[in-house]
Amino acid sequence: MTELLAYGFLQRALAAGLLVGITCAVLAVFVVLRRMAFIGVGISHAALGGVALGLLTGLSPVTGAMIFSVGVAWAIAWLSGQQRVSEDTAIGIFFPTAMALGVAVISLTPTYRQDLLGYLFGNILSVRPSDVWILVGLSGVALGLLVL
Repeated sequence: MTELLAYGFLQRALAAGLLVGITCAVLAVFVVLRRMAFIGVGISHAALGGVALGLLTGLSPVTGAMIFSVGVAWAIAWLSGQQRVSEDTAIGIFFPTAMALGVAVISLTPTYRQDLLGYLFGNILSVRPSDVWILVGLSGVALGLLVL
């Protein structure tokens, strides 16, 4: 088993998985207490709409996903704040809507040749060294703010 750790890509995957796992486990307590347990799945799958719009407009798919995800998060907050709708219900409204938009736009894109599952689920084995350092920084900030 330890011979697998001789490969750099597996070391990076393990480090990234541990960083994300520890940070998310600590933050998940607060997410569940706010009754927003569906937020991670909802926002991440809604990002497919941003990927599709990014591909359609010529933007980077990652940039499109980030912008769209922030927009969906804002819309969820607005809907649950302005209306008498719980956060989980608002997430449940935007999750399938944004994902359906993504699939519809991708099907209309004539030059689309990339792997849809790669955008939905990613590949932890493709984590670059810079990604691990970004995760170290973001995990440190998130956990540091929690301690304050």
